[in-house]
Amino acid sequence: PCSGHTHVSPTATAAVSSASEPSRTVDCVTRSNVFDGSYRSELTENEQAVYDAMVQHYVVERKSNEERFSVDIVSFGAGQPGFRGYNATMKHVWEAFRLDYPEIFWVCFPHFSQLYDDNKQEIGISPLFYSGEDGDYSEAEKVFSGIDEAEAAIKEMRKSDSRYDTVKAIHDYLCEKESFDDDSYYVSDNAEAHSVIPAFGGGTRPYKVVCEGYARAFKALCNRFRIPSVTYDEYVHMWNLVQMDDGIWYGIDTTWDDVENGSPRYTYFLFGKNIPKTGEIHSFQGIAAATFSKTYDDGQPDFYYPSPIAEKKYIPSK
Repeated sequence: PCSGHTHVSPTATAAVSSASEPSRTVDCVTRSNVFDGSYRSELTENEQAVYDAMVQHYVVERKSNEERFSVDIVSFGAGQPGFRGYNATMKHVWEAFRLDYPEIFWVCFPHFSQLYDDNKQEIGISPLFYSGEDGDYSEAEKVFSGIDEAEAAIKEMRKSDSRYDTVKAIHDYLCEKESFDDDSYYVSDNAEAHSVIPAFGGGTRPYKVVCEGYARAFKALCNRFRIPSVTYDEYVHMWNLVQMDDGIWYGIDTTWDDVENGSPRYTYFLFGKNIPKTGEIHSFQGIAAATFSKTYDDGQPDFYYPSPIAEKKYIPSK
């Protein structure tokens, strides 16, 4: 019933819903099954309003602080009344936002408060990384500046502004700029290495990252060049999918293409499903299941991966 809260596991969702179906209903809320450029496309209309406000606040206006801001919406919640509905909705929004914008690393799970006007909600954001009594967002500013510098360098590196040349330049830039941090394999060793912070010159060990840092930096740079991409988390390894001009999605693994003290290799540049497998790595197993949701296990609807996925390596047109 709509008033209840039924847990739908990723496996169960994949079994009853496929990417070929345009939508599915969870907790009486209908959601799109189609990835359309970003995970925003899989949110409800009201969730998109909150998501858009966060993009405007943090991405467009570059506000790296703890300001509260309001979003004017008609009905806020995910088929559930009161706090539970608000909380569920914000989980959906935050999950989509953090996947689409890993460069906004300091935004932790957003808190909210309801204004007296029932048609308006005030959304408060809790930053994850700050220090000092008034909040020091210097790392956020470093990342913004680092992405600006990377964007300028990539424009100089690429042979043209074609998608292929731009994606190749992003790949080469990261392989040349970053180094794998062998001392930070686990988050408990050094959480920064798993984020974009050192990838763009911040943190205590600039340009020393692990696979998550490489993948999230690649996604952040694709955002700058308006190239559709996602991070793909295999639990033991993270890499990227990027959509090329043929409309098909290809794999890119800048971590494994980064050769220490050498030029980048292209073994894992725009690869397809026929790539040689190393155990479960590059297996596309999660994509075969169509959906994923690992942050919360409380009945939140899964997100759908983009499709179609390439069978073979991308060959640029001449």
